[in-house]
Parts: sequence; structure tokens; C-alpha cells
Amino acid sequence: IAGALADLPGILDDVETAARHIREVALSIRSQARGEDEESRAQLADAVNFAVRIARAEIRQKARVLTQGEPVMVALGQVKLCQVLINLIVNSAHAIDPERPGRIEVRWWSEGDLVRLDVADNGVGIPPELHQKVFEPLFTTKPVGTGTGLGLAICRDILQQAGGELRLESKVGEGTTMQLTLPLYRGA
Repeated sequence: IAGALADLPGILDDVETAARHIREVALSIRSQARGEDEESRAQLADAVNFAVRIARAEIRQKARVLTQGEPVMVALGQVKLCQVLINLIVNSAHAIDPERPGRIEVRWWSEGDLVRLDVADNGVGIPPELHQKVFEPLFTTKPVGTGTGLGLAICRDILQQAGGELRLESKVGEGTTMQLTLPLYRGA
């Protein structure tokens, strides 16, 4: 009980943040339905931290998460950026082999007018013949009933619409790195 009480302030902060995020998602859906644009910038560190907290249930007891990067604004809205990051982090958690200690690393850095972000895991990896197929809509490597096969296709589309890209590097038995490139936000 003492441990649960000690965790309570952090849990309440997460609930408040999640409620704010749900409100943002609802406003984003309404704006899209009306043809309005979502805010086209986000603080990357905030989005990463939020995504890790939201994915905590999938990560718990599977992997340790490490994040590292500089404060930087990217030219992609907070809601869409969080959608991409949550999907990639959850995919990494699902790829972890339960027989060995899991690790997920989210690292980002600036390269000129771009930001590079890697979501890397030490999971089971993806065979080379499937590297391009994983981005196809409705293709999944997950067991029946656990994946729709839409996540990576949607993530790639979101990033491409923002002027970025999504690639992967993977070795069977060693893990996968999803490599994102996003433009830096250069607004006023």
C-alpha cells in the first residue's frame, strides 16, 4: 500500500496528461472534419516522454526504456507525433523476447534542417524479406488478433505528409531500429 501511495502523484499526473491528450485528439478529429489544420509543431522531448508514459502498460516488465535527445521543435503536430511514437514504442515492446532482458532506446538529434529520431529495441528482429512488407497496409507479423497491420503504414504516411520519412534497420535475433526523419520547426 505504501508503494502505491508513493506512486499516486505520478499516476494522477499521467491521468491528467492523458485527459489533455484525449481532448487534443478530439479537437484534432473535429478540426480535420472541418478542414482546419492541426498545430504544425511539437516539442519532441515532451512528445517522447508522453508516448513512453502512455505505452507503459505494454512496456512494463518487458523492457527498460532509455530516452536521450536535445530540446527541439519539429514541424509535426503534437497529436500526430504522439500517435507515431506510441505506435513505434508499443511495436518495440511487442518484439521483446521474454527470455532475455529487454531494452528500448529512443534517441534524437538535429542534422541541419532535419531531426533524426531512432526507436531501437533488442527484440526478435524482422527477416530481410519482410523489411518493405511491414509498411504495407494490413500486413502484420503479430499473431492473429493482436495487430491490424495498419500502424506502420499510418506512421509512414503521417511522416511523409510532414516532409519526413520512416525507415527500418533490423537483424533477426538482434533487434530493430525504426529511423524517423522530421523537419525542424522554423516558424515564428
